[in-house]
Amino acid sequence: MKGLRSLSNLVGIDRMLRETETFDSIVKAVYQITSEEIYGEALTSELAVYAYGSPGRRELVGGDSDADILIVEKEKNATTKDFRKNFSRKLAKFGYSKIDIPEWGTLDEIETYLSKSLIEGNQLLETRLIEGDIQLDNKFSKLKKIYNSPEREIKNILFNRFYLNQYFKQKISDGAPNIKYCHGGSREFLLILWYHNLMNMLERTNSESYLEPKVILGLNYLFSNNKLTEEQFNQTLEAINFMTVLRGDVLNLNKSTDQKGLTFMDVK
Repeated sequence: MKGLRSLSNLVGIDRMLRETETFDSIVKAVYQITSEEIYGEALTSELAVYAYGSPGRRELVGGDSDADILIVEKEKNATTKDFRKNFSRKLAKFGYSKIDIPEWGTLDEIETYLSKSLIEGNQLLETRLIEGDIQLDNKFSKLKKIYNSPEREIKNILFNRFYLNQYFKQKISDGAPNIKYCHGGSREFLLILWYHNLMNMLERTNSESYLEPKVILGLNYLFSNNKLTEEQFNQTLEAINFMTVLRGDVLNLNKSTDQKGLTFMDVK
C-alpha cells in the first residue's frame, strides 16, 4: 500500500477550499454592505444568507461557477424586496456564471419545500449559513431536523440511481458528454454525501466539519468504516481531484464564449 494521499498536494481539492473561502468572503461583505444601505446596520434581524449547492458543500469549482444562494427572510415586505434586488445587483459584479437565488425564502415557504419536494428540499438541507440573523437560523435548523430522516436519504440514493440517470442522459450537446452530469462526472459526488448522511443518522453520529468538502467527509467515512480499501480510497480521491481540475479548466476556457458556464467535452 502507498499510504493515504494528503489533501495538501491535491490541486483540485485545494481549489475547492480556496474558491469556497473566497465565495464566503464576497457574500458576507455584500450582505453587510447591502444591510447597511437598507437597514442602517451591517447585521439585520430580518434576514440570513446561505450557500447551497456546491458552495454549500464546500465543493465550489474554480473557473466560472454559479453562485447558489438562499436568502431566508422573517417576512416578505418591501424592505426585504429591496435587499434582495440590491444584494443580487452587487453580487453580479463579481462575474459568476449565474446567480441563482430562489424568489421564496420565508420559513413557511421553506417548510413547504422541505415537506413536499425532494430536489428543492435537498438544497435546503445542504444550506450553510454565511451571514445573518442567528435566531432565524435556529428556526431554520429546527425545520431541517424535523424533515430530514434516513428514509429521505434512501429516497435520494434511489432517485439519483433512476430518475437522475435518465435526466442527465439528456445533458449532452451533439453527443458530447457533460463533465458535471455524465456517468462518472462530478454529480456522482452527491451519492457519497447522501450515503454519509444516511449512515450518520442511522448511527446517531455527527462528523460535521467546516474545513473539508462534503465529498471528502463522505470518502473518509467510507474508508474508516472499511467500505473502501486504502488503494480504492486513494484512487477515488485522485479521481475527485482530477474531475475538479478538469471541470474548472473547461469553465475557465469557456468563460468568454457561447459555452459560458457549461462543461461539455466536445472537440473545441
